[in-house]
Amino acid sequence: MPLLREIESSTDVVQSHGATSGHLRVSLPGEMGRLLLGPIFSNFMQAYPGISLEIGMTDRHVDILRDNYDIAFRVGHSDHNGLMSKTLSHLDMVLVAAPSLIERYGKVEETAKLRELPFARYSVQGRPYPVRFADGLEILPRGRLDLDSATAIKEAAKLGLGVAHVLKRIVQKDIDDGSLVVLLPNCELEKLPFRALHAFGRMPNLRMQLLTDFVTNFIRASA
Repeated sequence: MPLLREIESSTDVVQSHGATSGHLRVSLPGEMGRLLLGPIFSNFMQAYPGISLEIGMTDRHVDILRDNYDIAFRVGHSDHNGLMSKTLSHLDMVLVAAPSLIERYGKVEETAKLRELPFARYSVQGRPYPVRFADGLEILPRGRLDLDSATAIKEAAKLGLGVAHVLKRIVQKDIDDGSLVVLLPNCELEKLPFRALHAFGRMPNLRMQLLTDFVTNFIRASA
């Protein structure tokens, strides 16, 4: 049980600091927060009953400074002016589609085929996110459906409305039960950084550091 050992180890570190109390305002990307970080917060709060959490969960852009978040966790390379950034891990991406879409368009056996397929695209402020491969190849997906929510993209893909380019963790259960099929499994996609952000010039307090350590251990143990 390596994941349990990682969490227990983190708990030991937390407890070694003695009693710490206070409030943390935390911003998380929606689906990522629900699937990846939910369990760690229950462990964190059990280990630290003196710390209260206020959690905002959305895939939309938030102004961390204006909204006065203590710490934010984000996926990707987006610039965040005025913020300090620490990369905690790199997360696997995957291309998936419903069996019905593959039946309509045929098997995808090479990257060039992706240019012929409709995508349920992740888009921020009208700019669709490109599909990037580890070898440097970049494809701008086409499609009529742009979304700013990973949850919505996953559901659209399951309905056969387009290919989804998403974090593998988000769709692993759907892959396992056959609702979604991995495309080009032998082609490695560029991994995305998972980062902790806080205001520039503001030193992380003990509560922020302990939460970051918990999250880091959880991500690495569940990779």
